[in-house]
This record gives sequence, C-alpha cells and structure tokens, in this order.
Amino acid sequence: TETWCQLLGAIGRVQSRSHIQAMPAYLPVLLIAGRDDPMAQRGRGPLALAGRMRRAGLRDVRTLLYDGARHELLNDHCRDAVTCDILDWVDDRMAAKPLTAEERPCNPVSVG
Repeated sequence: TETWCQLLGAIGRVQSRSHIQAMPAYLPVLLIAGRDDPMAQRGRGPLALAGRMRRAGLRDVRTLLYDGARHELLNDHCRDAVTCDILDWVDDRMAAKPLTAEERPCNPVSVG
C-alpha cells in the first residue's frame, strides 16, 4: 500500500499549479481517459487538468474520453480506437512546423 500512496501523491504533485506552470508552452499534451474510470473521476479529472494547462499557457492540449471504457484503455473494448487516436495525434505533431530557436529546450549540437 505504500507504493500506492506514493503513486497517488506523485499524481497530485504533477498536477499542481507550480508543475503545470513550469511546463513549456510549446509542449503538446494528450490526455486520454475512459468515461467510466473512477480514477479519472469519470472524465472530469482530465478535463479539469486540461483547463488548468490551458490557463497556464500551454497551447496544444487535447483531451479524449472514451465511452464505456475504464482505466486500462489499451486493454479495453476501445483499444483499437485509442491506438489509432494516439498515432494520429503523434503524426499530427510530427508534421507540425519546427520549433523556433526560442522554443527549443536546448541548442542543437553540430557534428562536423
């Protein structure tokens, strides 16, 4: 039970205002949850977190909720749809315009 308590504590810290405000505005975020997942407050948790992230300035936050699904979305009845949605989301971001020099978390190293 100690590990479970540590996990729940970490989830709370990660969702804190200070952690969210420290996230780079350019960082894309995908939140997924089942509408029947009590851990995600039946979808209310991810929606609230997405709102806090947007208010903190994150520009690309997407939330997907799956009807009739619970906690293990990749093992649930909607696993094929979830997998496709994740891949589509990643593909969309890979095709997006490159980051500006100011948005890059580090300077590229030239190999010569």
